[in-house]
Amino acid sequence: MSNSFIIGGISGGISQTIMWPIEYMKTIKQLPESKNSSITQIFFKDIKTNGILSIYRGLVPQLTSAIPRTAMRYSTFDYLKNTFKDKNGNNTNLQKLSFGMIAGAFEAITITTPAEVIKVQLVNDNTIVSKVGLSNKSTFGNILNTLNKFYKINGLSGFYKGSLMTTIRQSTNHGITFLAVENMRPLLNNYDNIRPISGLLSGFTGGTLAVLLNNPIDVIKTYKQSERLNDSTSKIINEIYQKKGIQGFYSGLVLRTLRVGPMYGISFYIYDNLSNYFTPSKI
Repeated sequence: MSNSFIIGGISGGISQTIMWPIEYMKTIKQLPESKNSSITQIFFKDIKTNGILSIYRGLVPQLTSAIPRTAMRYSTFDYLKNTFKDKNGNNTNLQKLSFGMIAGAFEAITITTPAEVIKVQLVNDNTIVSKVGLSNKSTFGNILNTLNKFYKINGLSGFYKGSLMTTIRQSTNHGITFLAVENMRPLLNNYDNIRPISGLLSGFTGGTLAVLLNNPIDVIKTYKQSERLNDSTSKIINEIYQKKGIQGFYSGLVLRTLRVGPMYGISFYIYDNLSNYFTPSKI
């Protein structure tokens, strides 16, 4: 098993856990019924009614999937980069973008889509119950009840709803991020005072650029994976536009930027440091 697979998994798990509360709020913001909802009121009402762990609802399946999918992402990218480099050991920018997109698509198809469906269902279930003033603590039993109810209604195929939007989001996320990191990190490494955080800065930049580009895809994906499982993409797009206008496609943009940028920065920072620890010769 390659170092990039192990190190990638560790970095993904840590970064996911740190940034989860923002992801929780972002998902609430993008849900269909959130048009007139105050995200901060829902957030603090969850804490008051159900305790602090309520805002971590959905983290367990995401964290369980984050480790293998991040490991898969880094190892796939590194494999492609090393396999297709030219005689000078370099890759073109188009290759870097493509390798990142392939890694993101592979991750989305195999792991991320069902993990995202589970996350949306858990957050949505918690939000609906909280809004009517009932207790819905984020216990293992409640998680199983939600997933069992979802499975009985939608079957196994329900966990793969929204796979196209998830694949597009993940592929653009990682294509742009890896392209930014592969170009920025070598430049930042030329400065002694910046070198220790070059991965943090370049990962943050790449993640932020990706969010600005593909947030509409993320909104459509969240709708599709909530109670709109059987609606077509065109119907969802029309519903978002009719109810919220163009700005509806940018719901959760600020929250998503506050999560994805730092999360990718943290992930690359941890990845670089662990890589240097286990393979000191690696730059």
